[in-house]
Amino acid sequence: MKKKSAFTLIELLVVVSIIAILMALLFPVLSSYMERARATNCLNNLKSLGVGITQYLSDSKGSFFAKDAAVDEKWANALYKNYVKDWKSFRSPFDKITAARPAADSPAALGKEPISYGLNQNLFDTFDGKWKASTSTLIMASAAVDTVKVSKIPIFRDDALAISSVTIGPVSVNAAQSYGTHRLRTGINVLFADSHVSDMEWNKFTENYTTKGKKQWDPFFEE
Repeated sequence: MKKKSAFTLIELLVVVSIIAILMALLFPVLSSYMERARATNCLNNLKSLGVGITQYLSDSKGSFFAKDAAVDEKWANALYKNYVKDWKSFRSPFDKITAARPAADSPAALGKEPISYGLNQNLFDTFDGKWKASTSTLIMASAAVDTVKVSKIPIFRDDALAISSVTIGPVSVNAAQSYGTHRLRTGINVLFADSHVSDMEWNKFTENYTTKGKKQWDPFFEE
């Protein structure tokens, strides 16, 4: 009678060890791939929002959003009503669904959907025809990232909701700390006034003390 072949305990341990080593080698690669996919999704969101903003400006004869608009006319709600038909475009793939920031189709989010992006605070109540440099004027980015909380992963502000005019501006924080969404928090996706999108370095995105920085944040800046 033949003996049944089977793995010994040592052989099983060797196999498990090999699998663990392979997983350890593959995990950074998979994480990097997933991050790049999220960053691409984020860029696509900004492109969609950029198209909506362009259409809005055309219909409003170049008049940008009013900062103190009624809730239904806050920029996110104004875009969603007629120009951007999916709330998913307003939420970065880096903005995780939590109890404080539920999904847009959740009853808890009804009327106050979380959004991940914000508009340049200097553009509200202005006319795009008077902006000096559309190719360098920054319109939108993932402003909802919480710069108060230091973390390896992006944390988005609980108050970044469609019922408020979420804004962005230069951030006065520890220069040694980056608060971007990807590339170890050093990168952030940005939409410019001419509708092109770019993956920027966080420190370049937030600067305001150079000519380039002033061009980004001040639509009326002249050298």
